[in-house]
Formats: sequence, structure tokens, C-alpha cells
Amino acid sequence: TLLGGDDAGKLKDWVATAPRLDRPTCAIYLHGPKDSGKNLFATGIARLWGEAPTELRSAHGSFNDAIVDNPLIFADEELPKGVTSGFIRSFVGQGTHPLRRKNIPEAKLLGYFRLVMAANNADLLKFEDESFSPDDIDAIAARVLYIKCSAEAPAYLKFLGGREGTAAWVDGDVIARHALWLRDNLKVVAGDRF
Repeated sequence: TLLGGDDAGKLKDWVATAPRLDRPTCAIYLHGPKDSGKNLFATGIARLWGEAPTELRSAHGSFNDAIVDNPLIFADEELPKGVTSGFIRSFVGQGTHPLRRKNIPEAKLLGYFRLVMAANNADLLKFEDESFSPDDIDAIAARVLYIKCSAEAPAYLKFLGGREGTAAWVDGDVIARHALWLRDNLKVVAGDRF
């Protein structure tokens, strides 16, 4: 609730839909102060499928075979060079992705990725040299859920013991199990597509 701030309900909806890789779900952009739990959140949700999230720079590179390790893709504080708004839109909106491995023919990976972007500032999605029409802005807004994290989140996590006090949330799969509980128990009203 503190991580989601004023949009805690939307964050819970996103968490409830994240485990369903057969359906698209918008990317999430967590903007908040240092130590508010952004990395904790991404790593905890990634445990649904593996140990750690896949870094966006690995999913965007010439060889992107890291995407088979975990479908939760994470960008922390920066987007890789060459990532455009069009890439973000198609990345979260397509259910088929090219799998490019060295010395192996290209293959197709089926399923929708979950993209989590996190930053201490609101400028992560400033794309250089791109001009946007109103339709472009609507398309980006439909595919990226912006969450302004609560300023109280860092103090709460510190009260719990910081990284040590919340280690079980990731290592003990508390966040992942909660995501599955929300999937099974929270009624989410789906949007048109995301």
C-alpha cells in the first residue's frame, strides 16, 4: 500500500494480473525515493518465475537469450541506449518475441513480458529525438502504469529492519505468494487491452 501511494489499488491490480503471461498487462513505472522498495518489489515478483528479473539491457541487446531466464524485465534508473517509446509499446503489447542467440537460428518466444521500470525521478521515459502525436501519447499511457511511490515507504521499510528485515519477502517468496493470492482472490476489471 505504501509503495503504491495514491495508486495502491492500481498497483494491486497489476500484481494480480502479472502472473498471467497469456494476457498482456501494462508496464509499470515506479517513481519514488531511494529505499522505498522498488527493487524489492521487482525482485519479489520475479521470483514467480526464477531467481532474479532479467535486465532490460539484456532483453534489448543483439543477443537477448536472457529473456528465457525470467519474463519479468527490469529497468533500474535508466533505459538502455536505443530504447524508444515504440520499443516499449511493442515489448509489452506483443505476445510473440524474437529470441536471438549466438550461432543459433532465431526462434520465437510465446507469452507476454512483465516490464517494471524504477527510478528516483520522473524522467526515465523522456525519449530523446522523439516527437509525439496525441495518439502516441495515448498509446504510451495505455501501456505504462505510472506509480508515484509514497514518501512514507522508506521509513516503513527501515522500521522493519531494512534489507535484512525484509529478506524473507524475496528469499522466502512472500511477495511471489502474495501475487498468486491476489491473482486468485482480487477481482480485477480488465481494460480494453491492458
